[in-house]
Amino acid sequence: MKIAAVVVTYNRISLLKVCVQKLLEQTRIPDMIIIVNNGSTDGTEEWLKTLPPVVKVINQANLGSSGGCNSGFRSAMESGVDWVWTMDDDCNPDANALNEIVSIKPQIDTIYGSIALNEQNPKKIVWWIADEKRRGRYISDYSNINTPLYYTRHTIPFLGLFAPKEIIHKIGFPEKNLILWNDDEEYCFRAMSNGFRLCYVTKSILKHPPVAYKEISLFGIKTYIYETTYQKNRYFFRNSTYVAKKYNSFFKFYLCILPVKIIKAAIHSCNSIPSEGKLKNYKTYLSAILSGIRGELGFIK
Repeated sequence: MKIAAVVVTYNRISLLKVCVQKLLEQTRIPDMIIIVNNGSTDGTEEWLKTLPPVVKVINQANLGSSGGCNSGFRSAMESGVDWVWTMDDDCNPDANALNEIVSIKPQIDTIYGSIALNEQNPKKIVWWIADEKRRGRYISDYSNINTPLYYTRHTIPFLGLFAPKEIIHKIGFPEKNLILWNDDEEYCFRAMSNGFRLCYVTKSILKHPPVAYKEISLFGIKTYIYETTYQKNRYFFRNSTYVAKKYNSFFKFYLCILPVKIIKAAIHSCNSIPSEGKLKNYKTYLSAILSGIRGELGFIK
């Protein structure tokens, strides 16, 4: 089993150094580490020249995280590996993370994933996992997962996603034109629509910086939103709308999913960082949703 780890980076050399070191310290070292440098200007390109031959470097213009993943997957397949293990430069895999996946004898009809835990509070899951027993609920506490393999029909993020060449050859590479966010969601939905499965290997752990969730009460119902920037929210609403329309029926999308997105856009318009003004935020997010419906991808100006 030949494995390539793919890491996408942009101007975070200090984080990248730790991530690469953690990969080189794995009890089962990847056969190849592919670093996709998205046009960094902080000395990353020069530092990458000092790394051992197991590290393959791709220097390219900044194509966003999805463009970076696309290049990394493509390079891995051209190099003849059997599996791709992908992550961001701010991930720190535990020493046994890759070996935990290998030890379960992964099947070629399944995309697997490590679990990303909060580096400041390792009991908390960074990107919450869909609760397969309770529709619409999520698991945020690692202690609530009590099985070595956790199958899901939602998404495994590009934070430890582990995909076999057979699936990659079948469904292709990540959608590069999403640029930022939801590229992992689109890829997982594409896999499931082709009959493949998703499964977390719960003992395979990555550490990741915490993300900010904010509790919101909507008509007396508690919900959570991810606090992020105005610009990232634009990509989120466009891309999530595009993915939802692509992988759901006409009636489910327009009658169930789209109205909820319009409401969420209103909520996010009040919580963007920095704020462009609530009304302006809302109009911009509605425009992003419309772009998603139309399939207008690429960089948002």
